[in-house]
Amino acid sequence: MALHLLELPLASLTRADLPPVCLITGATEGVEYRTVKFTWYPRWISLLAPALLLAAILAAIMTRRATAELPFTPQAYRRWRLGVWGFGLSAVLAVTLFITALVLLATERNAWAAAAFVSSVAIPVAAWFALVRDRQVVVKAIRDDALVLRIPSLEAARAISSHLAAHARGVLPEVASVLATDAAKSAPAPVGSTCASHPQVVANWICGRCGAFFCDACARFPTVGGPPLCARCFEVRAKEVVVSGALGLKRLQTAGFVVGLLALVPGCWPGLVGALIVNGLSLHRTLKVDGRPRQWMPVAGLVCCAVSVVVWVLLLVA
Repeated sequence: MALHLLELPLASLTRADLPPVCLITGATEGVEYRTVKFTWYPRWISLLAPALLLAAILAAIMTRRATAELPFTPQAYRRWRLGVWGFGLSAVLAVTLFITALVLLATERNAWAAAAFVSSVAIPVAAWFALVRDRQVVVKAIRDDALVLRIPSLEAARAISSHLAAHARGVLPEVASVLATDAAKSAPAPVGSTCASHPQVVANWICGRCGAFFCDACARFPTVGGPPLCARCFEVRAKEVVVSGALGLKRLQTAGFVVGLLALVPGCWPGLVGALIVNGLSLHRTLKVDGRPRQWMPVAGLVCCAVSVVVWVLLLVA
């Protein structure tokens, strides 16, 4: 049984947004909602492990967290948590056995050392197949707009995706918060009102931003379960927020590049630390934007940091 992708908008992570379908078994009866916390960071950061400080800074900057209320049956939830704890315990036991094997090897107790080595590999592998494989809810990515999971139940993935597609219109969280503020002023339209865009259709809403009457076909919902805006105001306000965010990104990229140049000054260690943080954040935000505009600026800033580190090492060696 393979795991299946499930993409949940960050604005739709509560029990009010998700149908009662167990993510692991696909069951629809006896389902309970459990609060689950997810943490994710880009896996390429692990390749920077030799540069421990840089890896730690980038991991701290780029780690994302999300909390969701997800549907499970009690048995499936217990089995999932058992798998998480069981595999973690097997990993600790594997490290202990590996260290024990090294000690036994040093004391020339080769037979026991070989047994410990084999056990250090076999135990986590057995735990993986017995408790984890194709039975877990795994976070694949946490983006600006969505939490991407891999779940065992194809039925649950299809049911939840269909439910969200029918009831929500996904937008970025920062855009949704602005639109939701405007939509909070929307109200039901008076009886007998007609839609401004479809005069032959009865209007159900008054737009909280422009005051126009609009029907269900023109309704755009910033958040699931919240009041809507008319289609025109929804699109206009969404573009305004995106443009404002792009301007802020350009300023961050420029600041990171300037601080990166400052880090090249010998002895300016505050500039080096600041450049690592600002350019790491700038690169993180740039990679999330379509087209990755002006990506060269945070990359150049980080290159300046690397050059500065080399200069520091040479000065210390000299």
